[in-house]
Amino acid sequence: MSDAEKLPRPAEELEALASYYDEHDTADEMEGGTWVEPMVTTSLRLPREVFERLKEDARREGKRHTAYIREILERSVRDSAEEADDLQQINNKLDTLLEAVTPARKTASRATTKKTATRKRTAAPDNTKRSA
Repeated sequence: MSDAEKLPRPAEELEALASYYDEHDTADEMEGGTWVEPMVTTSLRLPREVFERLKEDARREGKRHTAYIREILERSVRDSAEEADDLQQINNKLDTLLEAVTPARKTASRATTKKTATRKRTAAPDNTKRSA
């Protein structure tokens, strides 16, 4: 058997599993099971050197290249969704901070303006003449 035909488990174990399922009704075992989303088949065009690299990496990890590529894609989608969630949380926190700081700036700005205006009024010389 060549490396390309290498089985994921020892042949004896696979034969024992096949024999078990040939001789046993597993309907009762399936009752408590959870249905998973069915897989779809797609065709993907890749540059030859990328495909060869993926096959080599999969072989090193003891996986079929199709399963390895699927894992990479699933991880990428999951990580992308997590990053989007993280960014949304960061944006929400920034919005909260801006809301908290913005009124304080307006209040501080008003107070500063009020003090400045008061100082100007009290410090301005009185140039008007008063009638006696």
